[in-house]
Amino acid sequence: MRIVTNSLQFRLISAFCLISILPLVFINLMSYYNTTGIVQENTDELAEVNLVQTDKSVRSTLAAYEDLLFQLYTGDDIVNDVDELNAGGNEALAVNQLRRTLRGIANIKDSIQCITIITESGDIIFYDKPTASSIKNSWLDTMNLTPEELYDKISNENSTQYITTRYASSFSAKPYYLFHLAHRIVDYNSIHRQLGVIIISIDERLLHEVCNQNSVDGDDTLPGNVNFIVDDEGRLVTFPVQRSIENTVLPIPESENGWRESYGELIEGSGLMDGDNFAIHSLRDDLLGWSFVNVSDQSVVFRQIEAQRNLMLLAVFLSVAFLIAVIILVTRHMTGSIKNIVAAMKKAGAGDLAVRVRRDRKMPSEMETITDQFNRMMGQMNKLVEEVKMVSARQKDAEITALEAQINPHFLYNTLDTINWMAINADQYEISSAIGALARILRYGIDKSNSIVTLREEMEWLQQYIFLQQTRLKNTFSCQIIVPPELLDCLIHKLIFQPFVENAILHGFEGVQQHHILIIEIQEKPKELLNITIHDNGKGIEAAKVEEIKQGILPDNKSKNHLGMKNAIDRLKMYYGEDAEFIIESQEGKGTTIVIRIPKTQGRE
Repeated sequence: MRIVTNSLQFRLISAFCLISILPLVFINLMSYYNTTGIVQENTDELAEVNLVQTDKSVRSTLAAYEDLLFQLYTGDDIVNDVDELNAGGNEALAVNQLRRTLRGIANIKDSIQCITIITESGDIIFYDKPTASSIKNSWLDTMNLTPEELYDKISNENSTQYITTRYASSFSAKPYYLFHLAHRIVDYNSIHRQLGVIIISIDERLLHEVCNQNSVDGDDTLPGNVNFIVDDEGRLVTFPVQRSIENTVLPIPESENGWRESYGELIEGSGLMDGDNFAIHSLRDDLLGWSFVNVSDQSVVFRQIEAQRNLMLLAVFLSVAFLIAVIILVTRHMTGSIKNIVAAMKKAGAGDLAVRVRRDRKMPSEMETITDQFNRMMGQMNKLVEEVKMVSARQKDAEITALEAQINPHFLYNTLDTINWMAINADQYEISSAIGALARILRYGIDKSNSIVTLREEMEWLQQYIFLQQTRLKNTFSCQIIVPPELLDCLIHKLIFQPFVENAILHGFEGVQQHHILIIEIQEKPKELLNITIHDNGKGIEAAKVEEIKQGILPDNKSKNHLGMKNAIDRLKMYYGEDAEFIIESQEGKGTTIVIRIPKTQGRE
């Protein structure tokens, strides 16, 4: 017995049992947790992709209804009929024509259940598809707003408004839950005139089918999952269990985790899922003001992973039992393979990441697996080390660049200050003033170049800039700046109209033999808009070029006047969007007038 227990073969078998079983179990557990993590990550990615696609699908679906709404609130027939009602004209004829129009639009899409018009005079005209009634609207009485309050809410906005889903009525034992798209009626001959509002009421199941399209079509890539929508007030826009829409108002939490807890409680209370391991993801659409929520039950997935883990553990123990039976046959090759792997690991531990274990065709399959994993791991470590070196080098370059960016402006300011004192010592006060103005201009332009400043700061900078231009051009032009004091605290983007002033000075006055005059005037006209006028009496611009500028045809070439004007107009659009307006008028030989209108934003008192 002692001879047997001391034999190399027995010791190898004993060592193999002790060394192989525990590491394999450990590897199996690590693989289980790693697989769980990967599944979780993939599930999260799928859920996020699902939400993004759902958001796009909902937007695309709603766009068609917004187009119908646009046809209604801008249609000449509707505008004229509503105007007739407000004026107290032929009421019966106007109402019949409106109902005929609403019926035609409502029947275009099955999901439209009702179209309602509330006029400025308080009349309510509607076409109700479920009830076909012309007397009682199926949903208006269920709103928490009176018709007058609803009218005021919609008519005060110039954009399409979404009204969250609510229970409307039941017809033929079928409950109807409706959400609404609303817009005020617009007469483009007088866009500010209040005529009325129009509301399209849409079946909530449309949103449910779009949000859960894969489940409806039988191609669910996330089994045991559901999508629904919640608005910012905690009300359900769409939910698989319709009765929950009527009774549920989620409390508004202080954090995103609070929302997730509310969603989980909602799912548990609705009985949609039996599991206790929910993965909850949400995506907010700022345009719609809705949050898209995906809830998936991961209990089934994790039970399958656990079953796979147990199967792998069973396979490990069976493999060990089988290997013990054949270990005598592979002792030589195994010990040699172990020595090779141990030697390679020692080299790797000493810092030699290029080491690899050579595969032997007589090597047991387990050792081949270990060898392949080791070689693959060393390759990944090599790659990781190279990536770390590259990132470190890039970070160092970025730090040097940032340091240079800090040094150069200070060097420039200090140099200008030195030259300024040299000019003062030489009694060259005009040169000193020009250098001082240049330093202030450069400091103002470099410091937070895209920031927002008050109109007062911009005007002070503009005066310095014009002073330098007058000095450079030997006072060949005069400039008037007219700004009411009450507008000086308004906020604007820095250097927003300087390119137009520079274009007037450098190109407008070029080759004109007369006294040049530049006028810059800022007014509040119309209300809540800053009207910035830049006028010069220069040579003007040829009519064809003016027309191209009006049409937005600005060549992006190397010409300074083209590039400067293009960049300036692009900045206007980038900062203010459709709220900005650019107007240009010019006559050859008489001068050019540029008008810029931007929203008025009040600054500090």
